[in-house]
Amino acid sequence: MGDIKFSGAGSRLRDLDCARGSGMLLVVIGHMHQFAEAKFWIYLFHMPMFFIVSGILFRPREPWSYSISRTRSLMLPYVVFFIVVLSLDNAVSTVSGIAPSLSLAAPKQIVLRFFYGGTSLFGAYAAFWFVGCLWLSLVALNFLTSIWKPISWPVAAVVAGLAVVALIERPGSPSPQGIASVPIAVVFLWVGCLLAEQRERRFLIAVVCAATGAASLPFVGVFDMKTLEIGNPVNLIAAVSLSVCWLAGNAYLDRVPYIGDAFSVIGRASITIMFLHALILKQGDAFIGNRYVLALAAVVIPVGVHWLLERSNVTCRYVLGQKMAPERGAVSASLPA
Repeated sequence: MGDIKFSGAGSRLRDLDCARGSGMLLVVIGHMHQFAEAKFWIYLFHMPMFFIVSGILFRPREPWSYSISRTRSLMLPYVVFFIVVLSLDNAVSTVSGIAPSLSLAAPKQIVLRFFYGGTSLFGAYAAFWFVGCLWLSLVALNFLTSIWKPISWPVAAVVAGLAVVALIERPGSPSPQGIASVPIAVVFLWVGCLLAEQRERRFLIAVVCAATGAASLPFVGVFDMKTLEIGNPVNLIAAVSLSVCWLAGNAYLDRVPYIGDAFSVIGRASITIMFLHALILKQGDAFIGNRYVLALAAVVIPVGVHWLLERSNVTCRYVLGQKMAPERGAVSASLPA
């Protein structure tokens, strides 16, 4: 099997844009202490859903060129936005009184955490782990699919083995650039590949996942991909089931006037929101007392920044890691595609 194809290939998959957009709202809320009561349920599926979407959009390529392409589209923005967040976090801290997550007075710590990434990044950099993990996971999956077809028994066997590895990994294990989360991430990516292959049966799959998801909820425990708190196999069933239900719901939500458009706009700016929202939540806490306004700011400001960056081919190439400014309606397969 070659590249994964979709019905209506060449047209924009707005339902995936919409799912990423609504999913980014979950990411923002999940990182807010003001919504701590929702964290358990959000963490159960919001990151798996992003990896599954990336799997749906995944297209196998020659390993070396694919690795270079993913490094440009994911790790170049990682570098640029790390510098931006570092600078703004330290600058705003002088006014807000909230200490920066990484102080310019400790350059050694900055360098170490920049290269190590993963679980060593926190506060204003809380979501940076995801980018490194997605990068490694996509490269790993592409390597697998350069040997076997994506939907084949050999790959399925490897994915099953990775699921076992993820279940037995110890929470808090060393994870430079989120590498310890790669096994479970590849599992979710492959689920996305499977969904892409069975796209014409997505209604039936959604119904089955709704049933299995509902049945699994009484037995789920804490789930956090970043810290390797994978828990029991029921957590994996719930994560996949809820993610598929979320995607199915957004396929219909996308058709709702204005709401679908708004979520699609947010979804197309997801890479910028992923990098900037934690900084806005952290430092904005000193200036914005209303939690809903703060959450809105953490979404709207990065969307505005992303819109500005997309206006120029230079910033698209060297900040967002894209070859050129996308045409209106194009689907991007980078973060968190």
